Amino acid sequence: MIRRNCAVLALLSQALRKWVARAAFSALIGVGYFSIAEAQWNGVSLDVSQSESSWEFDGSARKARLNRYSIRAEEFIASGFLLGVGGGYLDLRLASETFGGNFFKVYLSHKSELSSRLSLNARVDVSIYNARDTSPLAEGEDPDQSTIDWLDLKLELGASLKMSQFRITPYLIYANLSGDIDELTGSTNFKAEKSISGGLHLDVFTEPTAFVRLSLQDGADSGVWLNFSRQYW
Repeated sequence: MIRRNCAVLALLSQALRKWVARAAFSALIGVGYFSIAEAQWNGVSLDVSQSESSWEFDGSARKARLNRYSIRAEEFIASGFLLGVGGGYLDLRLASETFGGNFFKVYLSHKSELSSRLSLNARVDVSIYNARDTSPLAEGEDPDQSTIDWLDLKLELGASLKMSQFRITPYLIYANLSGDIDELTGSTNFKAEKSISGGLHLDVFTEPTAFVRLSLQDGADSGVWLNFSRQYW
């Protein structure tokens, strides 16, 4: 009886978490649609990234290698505050499996200028990912309809120093990543093993409002990010 009750509670918990994730995704889509429809954009960016992290599945760790290709748009909503929405395609390799899918994000940034060269930055980022198994099949093998979904919440803090056409920004990120994978054998929850990352943004300005950013990051989520941005802030 106790095992049966525990199993029922686990199923209810999983169903509730999926419902919350879908509701959050719908809310993000709504915010993104409203922003796209109503905004006078203050910035746009094209992003390419490659990163690696470790995810924990029922006590066992799997390496997750993630490639992302996306576009973002930003708008001022108050003094010093910037609202951004974005999305794109992802390519995930999880141990020996490969997945392809999409993601959507909403973020809020704040910039406090201490002088003409020095500023403090903060950013809260909410991203939702969805992907389907794209692993190659052996001859005669039935297709595996595995799907994976996860939610990634981030808080980034940094300090920027601008010198001529260059800007450097050391930063720290606290992240909370969790999700589930549905396979033929059932559904399994997972989370990131670590939560803290640190890195450096290096911006090279090609125009007063346009720059190329190279980001190097280590820790919970290690990798390289390349951004092509135009911002009026």
